[in-house]
Amino acid sequence: MVTLDELIESLPENRQVPFMKLRNLMVENLGKNVIEKINTNAIDYHLPLSIFPNGDPSNSDLPLHIVSIASQKRYIGLYSCNFENSGFFNKLKADYVSIRKTKSCVGKGCIRFDKVENIPYNIISNFVKEMSLKQLLTIMKTK
Repeated sequence: MVTLDELIESLPENRQVPFMKLRNLMVENLGKNVIEKINTNAIDYHLPLSIFPNGDPSNSDLPLHIVSIASQKRYIGLYSCNFENSGFFNKLKADYVSIRKTKSCVGKGCIRFDKVENIPYNIISNFVKEMSLKQLLTIMKTK
């Protein structure tokens, strides 16, 4: 198991502060019911089985994966897990595309921040705040 400090130290120097800012946004806004899991190059956020007993659609024995932030070779990625077609993730993508001066780096379930100085923390913060437990559970019950 990797610790948060080990993960941050393993990142390129120019990504350490932006990655921690994104992590802090998640911790501050997702709420106390969410589990944070540190991996080699990512931090994942899950709803525990005690809240969503059906578990993750890929493996019902695992907690529901909500969102991840990851350091990839050329960018920091924000991944919407199991909610890529939800209204709030589509709004986040649209808001991000609207402020980009260059070609957007948006995929079906991810946003790639290739220039860390252009990460829109305020837009991401609003996105995370909109992901209420009630909304997440409602979306998953309709899947």
